[in-house]
Amino acid sequence: MIIKKIGVVIYYKDKNNIYFLILHRVLRWVGWEILKGTIKKNEKPLQALKRELKEEINIKNFKVIKKINKQIKFKWDHNNVIINNIFLVKIDKNSKIILNKNTRKEHDGHLWVNKQKAIKILTWNNTKTLLKGLNRNLFK
Repeated sequence: MIIKKIGVVIYYKDKNNIYFLILHRVLRWVGWEILKGTIKKNEKPLQALKRELKEEINIKNFKVIKKINKQIKFKWDHNNVIINNIFLVKIDKNSKIILNKNTRKEHDGHLWVNKQKAIKILTWNNTKTLLKGLNRNLFK
């Protein structure tokens, strides 16, 4: 079975710095990740993006900067998982992150970190590679 997901690289930009939101996952595995979520049946990727931002971190005000032309593939519980809708999303630096508005506790913490620290902390190499490949001029 193939499970399609969205991935979201969330950031805010200060005068000279870019900070990325990474989430500490506790459901099914423990580690650090970017926001991601399953695209439900008959749901379009942008609908899934809006739903996941609301459910996972309680954010309603955001700006989609770009759909990133990258793909992350992995196996999970005998399923093939494909994240081929990865969005670069800008939020206000004063946005209040409230985790787990959904019924399951997926995350128990979050950090705002620069790119170098995010790459060091993220658990999965495919996500680190994604972040490494994002050029600074993408961040408006």
